[in-house]
Amino acid sequence: MKGALVFMMYQNHARTNVTLSTRISSHYVEPEWSPDFNVQALPGTGIDLASGTLLFNGRCSNCRSWPNGSLHMNSSREFFIYGVGPKGDYIHSDDLAESVPYHAAYGWFTMDLASIAGAGAQVPDLQQGPARSQGGKNYADQKDVVAFIHGIAAVISFFALFPLSITVLELFGLFKVFLWIHVFTTLVVLAALALGPEVGTFYQKVRQSCFVFDIGKAMRTLTTKLTTAD
Repeated sequence: MKGALVFMMYQNHARTNVTLSTRISSHYVEPEWSPDFNVQALPGTGIDLASGTLLFNGRCSNCRSWPNGSLHMNSSREFFIYGVGPKGDYIHSDDLAESVPYHAAYGWFTMDLASIAGAGAQVPDLQQGPARSQGGKNYADQKDVVAFIHGIAAVISFFALFPLSITVLELFGLFKVFLWIHVFTTLVVLAALALGPEVGTFYQKVRQSCFVFDIGKAMRTLTTKLTTAD
């Protein structure tokens, strides 16, 4: 979904309405908020109290093109993608740049944009109108597999395998067994560390934290060099 314009919606902080965040996706990572789009909320926007469904009816005045992407407004079958979930009350925020969990399901559909283009366009009826979605496919139960493996590998290494290797050596004196367990554990740790940067690119908060950490480290290094030079 590189270069995609994303309309991300979640409950507001008070849980009485919805927050719509316009974002640009740089790759297969969490999209980052972009303030460059002007989206006006229309009547009907809010939360369906009966079903809990979030709904945003809106009009965007400058969403037809953006860096590395555009909409074909004359197309009768323009392709769209979506991601939803995970289930549960995870996000309720007024922050347009709020970090979100990895989606639990995703898919694609097509829409007739030619029928809703032009001045005075109204919110289309997606169930019965000419702009209704056509076809598409759902891919349910999407999991953040890389992050899961990263976490499990790290936990098992430090809280199970390393203590096991020490126990084998100290209680039973089995040096060769200790050595093999230690080597295997080290490989698991290295695998977990290798997956760390990949997991870090998925989420805004992790990327921002790493960036701040790197800046702080660079400043400390620079200060040390300057002090040494003095």
